[in-house]
Amino acid sequence: MISHTLGVVLAGGKSRRMGIDKASIEVGGTSMLALAVATLSGLFDDVVVAGGSEAPPGCVLLADTLPGAGPLAGLDAAYGVARDRAVFLMALDMPFVDDATVRSIVEPTVDVMAARVPISGNRRHPLCAVYGANLGPLVTERLVREDRSMAAFIAGIDGVEYVRVEERPMVNVNTIEDLEAALRESGPPRSTR
Repeated sequence: MISHTLGVVLAGGKSRRMGIDKASIEVGGTSMLALAVATLSGLFDDVVVAGGSEAPPGCVLLADTLPGAGPLAGLDAAYGVARDRAVFLMALDMPFVDDATVRSIVEPTVDVMAARVPISGNRRHPLCAVYGANLGPLVTERLVREDRSMAAFIAGIDGVEYVRVEERPMVNVNTIEDLEAALRESGPPRSTR
């Protein structure tokens, strides 16, 4: 188990494109929220849910520090409980993320003022990345300045390492059609088989 990093499922957001709460959508009989928590719980000593309205039993639910401010507010809430650890942030709408992909991002331990962000194809994935233990104040500063873009946040970090990963684990489902297409192409996530 990974103890040097807090596992965080990012569950906030309005799910506008999906039309319904993504957390409750079932993939292979398991809600996307439960699937994300199960994936991280199999790897990290501590897992929390940031944003959203519910967490599975035994999992702490953190309110965004600034409701409606996007993923950066969830990351800020996570730093509030990380206790000087790095934070691995994973959006719940990435149901194909697997153990090997998470380990390739999290290990070795990221520097306290750095981040490790996966790349698949030509896309960076800041919502499935690890952020160093001392970046909390930078997150808070960005929120206060209303500079809430994850891309801008990453650009402001001196030590960003990019890790090439397979495309399937990084599939992000924003619509029912996205989910149906991903399931047709490659079947259910490993955790639901």
